[in-house]
Amino acid sequence: MVEYADFLKSEGLSENTRKKYLRDANALLKFADGRDLTPELLGEYKQNLLENHPENSAKSMIIAVNKYLEFAGVLYRIPHKDVNYSAVKSPERKLSVDEYEKILSAAGVFADDRMYMLIKTLCGAGLQVSELKYVTVRAVCDGEISLPCGKRLRTIFLPKKLCEELKNYCSKKRIESGQVFVTRSGKPLDRGNILRNLKKICGDAKVDPTKVSSQELKNLHVRTYDSMRREIVDRMGL
Repeated sequence: MVEYADFLKSEGLSENTRKKYLRDANALLKFADGRDLTPELLGEYKQNLLENHPENSAKSMIIAVNKYLEFAGVLYRIPHKDVNYSAVKSPERKLSVDEYEKILSAAGVFADDRMYMLIKTLCGAGLQVSELKYVTVRAVCDGEISLPCGKRLRTIFLPKKLCEELKNYCSKKRIESGQVFVTRSGKPLDRGNILRNLKKICGDAKVDPTKVSSQELKNLHVRTYDSMRREIVDRMGL
């Protein structure tokens, strides 16, 4: 579990969250008792959680377990169509699309438009602040980012429109190679400064700063992506 612990830390999760994710992953492995993590076993584990834990706790544990399955390279996930994520995170604590647009507008008035593109990239690609270092000029040109995930690499495809905006940004800032989000002297951005600037922008946008973090921007990406994907599937009649 050492590698998984390091992975969770690189994701920018708090210490308490990391401890919970590790605890829930260990609980799954104990239940499996050496058996392969097949869809059947995961279904059994989900039923076990729902029978032995309060609903909200079981749902929270399912989310954590799926995080571990992603890290471990397991193709399957615990079915979660019937999981009400709002029970884990109340709707009023979620960042809405309208609030996101307000934040972008506020960031746009910065003398330096770096934060504007940074926020767009976090949400558009579903990244953590710690993963911004992998957004390089080469990655933007290729339209994809390779992120370390345990012993393997995880590929994230960048939206075409975002790539175009990032290319224009690099051209404007005369960034020809290396990381896209750097200081004027070419050094990687400090995570603390990024988060402080995010909070300041929230104040300008009159959006509750406690609702804005790289994780919540990533969550917004997941929610909007899933919504768009379902719409496409419905239109195709699949």
